[in-house]
Amino acid sequence: MWFLWTVCFVVVPAVNGSDSGAGQEPLFAWTKQNEEDHFEVLYLEYVIASWNLSGTPWNAYHSAIAVRNVNQADQGVALVADYAPRETDEIRHVVHPAVISPYPSFLNSLMNLLGIRADKSRHQLDWNNKAYVNLDVNIDRERYKNITFLGEATGKAVNQLSQWIYTYNQTHDTFEPLEIAVEGEGTVVPSTICHDFVTEALWVLYDSGEAQFDPENHIFRDHIVLYGSSVEKVAPPYSQNDWDSIVGYYENVEAHMGIINVEFTNARIFFARMFARQEPTYLFSGNGGGWYNKFHLTEPYLNYCYMPLYMPPERSNIFTSPKHCALPQTLDDNQSLSLTATHYLQLVTAQPGAYLTLFASVCLLVYSLATLCRRRGEQKVKAA
Repeated sequence: MWFLWTVCFVVVPAVNGSDSGAGQEPLFAWTKQNEEDHFEVLYLEYVIASWNLSGTPWNAYHSAIAVRNVNQADQGVALVADYAPRETDEIRHVVHPAVISPYPSFLNSLMNLLGIRADKSRHQLDWNNKAYVNLDVNIDRERYKNITFLGEATGKAVNQLSQWIYTYNQTHDTFEPLEIAVEGEGTVVPSTICHDFVTEALWVLYDSGEAQFDPENHIFRDHIVLYGSSVEKVAPPYSQNDWDSIVGYYENVEAHMGIINVEFTNARIFFARMFARQEPTYLFSGNGGGWYNKFHLTEPYLNYCYMPLYMPPERSNIFTSPKHCALPQTLDDNQSLSLTATHYLQLVTAQPGAYLTLFASVCLLVYSLATLCRRRGEQKVKAA
């Protein structure tokens, strides 16, 4: 499944925070550190999935940030934090919601297949993409195979990071692997995954004025980018037209996940079809109350890219920073962005109920027409 590439998951305790006087004092994710102590800042990662595209191997990584007290190196303690989804059994949880329809599933699938627009005011979108910050006091070296030294920080900076992590866990509770980029503006709707958490944590350390970065190796992270020409925030309460459009879009996504799971290129084909039909597309933002970003697609529609994870004060730009992408950034006239017979077969396999219903309906229609013609023929014979 191509969306598995960015799903960063671990199983360790969540942030509880330390009691500090019932809100009278700042709350910390970790125990408060001696401000004069010195810490190493470490970047942790491990491979969570591997896939091939045109014979080229691609790996996806989960990342975390760790700080280790140099003054207590003999104790082997490291403070580790990462951001991960609660549900990891199915990748769809972080990609699209479950569309809950008041109609029978086979009828709903058939209407979607035939493009019949029905009233969707009673439809519901059930998102199951909850996420939270995980903490540990040791580096799990069985899991984190890659450990990279990034720089140094003081205990004062680590305490500020600890406060920020506690707050982050209160304000961020959804895992969102997609981002939207607009030419000339860069990333306008960022993703919210493990790599974004680490990047923001590094900026907290940098802004403290008590940290310096000099990584021993280059670090890269992945991006799943949707390209748009403009983005519009659609927030509740939703109008009937907006809700019908949002539900219709996610019904489309759900119907095409069968071919998207097979090959990443098919995701671009899906969005190219949406663009050609001038159908609206949306991206959910769950943090901060929850709303949908309505955006107008533009070429190359979608890509999956490795880019450097820059150390503050540098920032990456999805258009200008060096990157290595799974698909071409420029589309030529010879590149096919249409569904082939194989794709349609995959669609049938992914949602057999709808196609069986359609086949049965066609057979019934043909039988009815044949019966009607036969009876009219018999009536003409009798009349003669």
